[in-house]
Amino acid sequence: MIVLALLLVLVTLLTLGLIAGLDTPAEDGGVGAMVGPTGYAWLDGLLSRVRPWHSVAALSLVGLLTAAVVSGPAEFFLMLFLAALLLLFFRAWRREFLGLMATPDDAFPGRHDKLVWAALMVLLPPVGFWCYRAHRGAAGAKAADPHTRPNPTPAADLF
Repeated sequence: MIVLALLLVLVTLLTLGLIAGLDTPAEDGGVGAMVGPTGYAWLDGLLSRVRPWHSVAALSLVGLLTAAVVSGPAEFFLMLFLAALLLLFFRAWRREFLGLMATPDDAFPGRHDKLVWAALMVLLPPVGFWCYRAHRGAAGAKAADPHTRPNPTPAADLF
């Protein structure tokens, strides 16, 4: 019984981390800048982004998953669980897609980069979502890194 309770707590925490990770992207690539009360920078960065509705959604999803496992005909609860996960993913995908469309064309290095990202996000939503989010996080971390040197000005531009 204790193992089941620990498993339920672990699944709840993992679900909460998944929901918070989907909803609010970290500004610094997922690692917190300062070590907080837990002593782990990645955990403190995640906990600082958790909102009350994340907890409610995580508990609801775990409740649906538990009802699917405990009850006899589990198809109904399992379908509700999967529908809730799909809704959460669609919400995060929509935010990323609207952010992509709001980004000016000058922010991308290539001529058709914005079109390629939009096509990837529409044709392969999970792959496009995570690839664009990783690209945006890497580009933001590169821009915020004080150790990167600016590109030197070509000699032709000096004259």
